[in-house]
Amino acid sequence: MTDEPVARKVPRRDWRKGWLWPFVAFLAMLLFTLLWLGVFRQATVDRATMGPYLYVYEPFAGRYPDMVKAREALKKRLLSAGLTPVSVMTLIEHEQGGQSAAVTARVGVLVNPGSPVPAGLQQGVWPRQMAVSVEVNAYHAVASLKAYSALKAWLKARGLPAHYPLLEIIGPRDRYRLLMPVAASGGTAPAVSSRP
Repeated sequence: MTDEPVARKVPRRDWRKGWLWPFVAFLAMLLFTLLWLGVFRQATVDRATMGPYLYVYEPFAGRYPDMVKAREALKKRLLSAGLTPVSVMTLIEHEQGGQSAAVTARVGVLVNPGSPVPAGLQQGVWPRQMAVSVEVNAYHAVASLKAYSALKAWLKARGLPAHYPLLEIIGPRDRYRLLMPVAASGGTAPAVSSRP
């Protein structure tokens, strides 16, 4: 009797086995990212007296994505000039719906009273006034979507119209505020002024 090696049949590996832990790790990373961005945080809407907010700005007219770029470019310019803005701001004076629509705005940073106005910029003030205030603590792109949606729902529930200007204050850190001025009667209040 000869001892010949018996060929063993190698079991076929089931591709579904061994994928559980990588899949769990992927889900954990996805959940962490969504939490970090603030996707699950809710916006709070309040009606209160807000301001005054003093700011330096440059006028902007163009598409919304370009406005965001202009705001970030201005912030970098001020940082390189030695100014450290705590919050950046956008005063949206007019827009015509959609991401690629035309926007007229002021992009700038909040400053303390008595701060010098850098060359090429103007100074403006959001006076103390009654406003609808929406606040979200999230990454600013996520917070912006949540804030505008919450403002729209709040106004619709009360039968009030939306109107401009809208003031966005971004910072410090992940704090995002959206303000819309309202008069005590529900109409438009004096919302903004400029100083050359």
